[in-house]
Amino acid sequence: MPHQPIDLFDLDGTLVKGNTSFHFFLYLLRKGILPMRSLFRAGALFFTFKRKWISLLQFHCDVFRVFLKGRKKALFIDAVEPFLDIWLEKWLDRPLVEQAIGEKILLSSAPDFLVGPIARRLNIKRWKASEYGVDDQGNFSEIIKIVDGEEKLRWARTLAQASRIDAYSDSDDDLPLLLWAGKVYVVRPNRRLRKIARQKGWQEV
Repeated sequence: MPHQPIDLFDLDGTLVKGNTSFHFFLYLLRKGILPMRSLFRAGALFFTFKRKWISLLQFHCDVFRVFLKGRKKALFIDAVEPFLDIWLEKWLDRPLVEQAIGEKILLSSAPDFLVGPIARRLNIKRWKASEYGVDDQGNFSEIIKIVDGEEKLRWARTLAQASRIDAYSDSDDDLPLLLWAGKVYVVRPNRRLRKIARQKGWQEV
């Protein structure tokens, strides 16, 4: 019996048209879970990352230190489902979800407490996301794993028996995975990925 084909999806900017973590952050501000003074610090971090002045890993480390470390995980978990009720369908790229005919797998650097519920709502059985540890009081205490492009590739290699493995992404941060995948689809690509996609003949959708 042939192995099932697989479609690997990035989340932010690909499966959804925005940045899930940033919109969740804005939701937490509106609900008073995070203080409004956090907005300036978030904007500065996001700007430096978008300008490629810091790496994806450094960006996640800075975000964790500033907004998560020492705060109750339960406060964030309790807010996820109400946030997704409002946000997900509005920002989801539904045609992209429906075009994939293989098993959909979600690989994202976003926090697992956001990616897991999104995967369940989309009936995606397998997913991988960044993980954060908690202390004895239930407060965020450490970064366990950041799912960057290299980690996505390491995880994807465990699926090598599939009949095909295609990948969808918007960012050159995923290049390790994209250069390995069978067929690549770039979705709203950033400038560098669009340039590489044209050189490689990757399809833009």
